[in-house]
Amino acid sequence: TQDIANKYSHKILSIEKDDFTFGFAINYGIKNSTGDLACIVSAHTKPLDKNWLKELVSPFKNNGIDNGIAMSYGKQIGDTYSNFSENMDFKKYFGSKELYQSQPHYFCNNANAMIRRDLWTDHPFDESLTGLEDIEWSKYWMDQGYKVVYKPNACIVHIHNENGEQIRNRFWYESIAARSIGILSFGKILIEFPRQLLFMLRDVIYFYHLKGKGQLSDIFLYRFNRLIGTLKSITNKKINLKDY
Repeated sequence: TQDIANKYSHKILSIEKDDFTFGFAINYGIKNSTGDLACIVSAHTKPLDKNWLKELVSPFKNNGIDNGIAMSYGKQIGDTYSNFSENMDFKKYFGSKELYQSQPHYFCNNANAMIRRDLWTDHPFDESLTGLEDIEWSKYWMDQGYKVVYKPNACIVHIHNENGEQIRNRFWYESIAARSIGILSFGKILIEFPRQLLFMLRDVIYFYHLKGKGQLSDIFLYRFNRLIGTLKSITNKKINLKDY
């Protein structure tokens, strides 16, 4: 990845491993950038087509950049080697309809996003969070009347190749962050138990119906570890990501 970046990028930035949090890395990159907009993309993604970036920028072109839009974000899909259940989650969260979101619909995802740099200057990403720094940022600006736009035609392929422990930790970190910013209550955590069981049943049915690739056990691996990671946040409301 770094060799490819060195070949095509104008500027490569390095940070110390001990300094890493998601918010810190993004803030550091934007701080060292120029322009009125900042594009944020996960390292393990690739655009689906050549119109991806054009679609992300488009919401900011109507009536100028100061048009009440704080962020745009695009669709995500898995590849043929992705966990079947994660692909089902992608379909659930990233539909085919363009959306203009306002509070309390705070969901967004900065694995594939565009934000206004002036708003970032006023409120950078929270560097203390263990995840969901994107939702904290969108919530902050939606609560002040701004909107977030979902652009389904700005599509990327998001590739995760995680084992059970990595899946569990990812959702643990995200659940801790969700509790920290006030969007995940104790009651919602408990509801995850029947929800993930239902999603597991749905995944099994679709796996056979769609002749899904991979193994059936991958579904159980993903749903079980997602559930356990979420439940762990009951006793861990806030941690330092650098400790893990």
